[in-house]
Amino acid sequence: MVKGGGIAPLLVPSEMYKVEVLPKLASAKAHFKASKDLAQKLLSDREA
Repeated sequence: MVKGGGIAPLLVPSEMYKVEVLPKLASAKAHFKASKDLAQKLLSDREA
């Protein structure tokens, strides 16, 4: 557990990014492919 917080270390993110809106489908459901692409873009922008 992470410092008595009751959360397993595997579940604690190593990095977090703030985005204005999450990608959604026309049905208002989460668009996981676009979300993954956004996360990869944020990571690559940070590394560049």
